[in-house]
Amino acid sequence: MADYILQRTLTVPRPLAAVFDFFSQAGNLETLTPPWLHFKIVRYALPLGPLGRLVHRLQVARDLAKIFEYREHRVRALLS
Repeated sequence: MADYILQRTLTVPRPLAAVFDFFSQAGNLETLTPPWLHFKIVRYALPLGPLGRLVHRLQVARDLAKIFEYREHRVRALLS
């Protein structure tokens, strides 16, 4: 079975800062991503307004940090 890699290079005649600004906006990433990748940007907020923001700062942010640290560790292990 053969492996195929499709590559496409596009040169954009814009300053790097302008290109970065474009790609750093989440809505642009959703627009440019091929539909078959099913790319979605998820935004969440805990209910209860100020209380939810407090809970996020005290617990959820810490849990998210642990999750992403684990993911980084696993990816590095898989790629090394």
